[in-house]
Amino acid sequence: MDAYIDIANRYFHAFEGRRLYPNFRSWHWYAWTLSFAFFAGELILVGTNAAAWRSFPSQAPMFVAEILFLATSLTIDAYKRKMQAETMGIGSGGQTDRISAGRKVALERLCGKPASSFAATAKEVSDLLALQRSFRSISDTESGDLWKKIYDPESKARLLSITLAAIALFVALLTKSADDPLPNIVAVISDQGVRSLLAVLIGCSVALFGIGLGLQTMLRSLTNVTALWIAKLGWSKKGSRTALNYLVRDLVRFYEPIPQAHEEAAPLDSQIPCREPAKVAGIPSDGTPERSALA
Repeated sequence: MDAYIDIANRYFHAFEGRRLYPNFRSWHWYAWTLSFAFFAGELILVGTNAAAWRSFPSQAPMFVAEILFLATSLTIDAYKRKMQAETMGIGSGGQTDRISAGRKVALERLCGKPASSFAATAKEVSDLLALQRSFRSISDTESGDLWKKIYDPESKARLLSITLAAIALFVALLTKSADDPLPNIVAVISDQGVRSLLAVLIGCSVALFGIGLGLQTMLRSLTNVTALWIAKLGWSKKGSRTALNYLVRDLVRFYEPIPQAHEEAAPLDSQIPCREPAKVAGIPSDGTPERSALA
């Protein structure tokens, strides 16, 4: 397992290393921090007013802060892709396809296997992780185990069915206890107050969707930055787990099945060339990363 952890860390640092991101004194991080603080403050303000059942202030500043935060996050990601292209010696055209080709070449060199064996390698790493989790010591626990005791995603269907059954029982009891006949559905829909309520509910749904999108991006950015530094500095096993997940994801992504005998193989010139293949992501042809790739 240690061999795969070493391969995962080398691959992770080659394509997600600190050198690929802007300097901490760069305007990218200042803009990202300010937009993050602005969006978090507006989100807390809206949540506080909603919890206290007070009137909502204008939500325009919150959406402006969310757009700024998403824009700064995309700017940092674009900077990382640009640095990846420069490291691999790729020009301005077709960067995405060429970077993907460089990732595949780097995986072949680090693992010492062709792309047709990536699926078997990913399965082997997954099985080893499962075995390691099954036979770990009592003191070797993860924070995710505690969360699963509170809420397990695999129980989502059962929880949803229990909630729907409880709602149906509540509605049945409420209808049974009412002395007046049930209202006319057409009259209810035609009522101006009901229309206003539906408009408010639709507006709240759209607003909550936008807030959720920004909040999800914010949490993912914080998680990725934290996991990146933990993996880079090697503070705990979480860094190795992050690198392993990154490795397995790309092994599955770049897996190429062996063509059948009756199918004609695609010509080699149809594949995307990679400039200077011996220097892809700082990993030479023997699979040993350069020092700059691990910096």
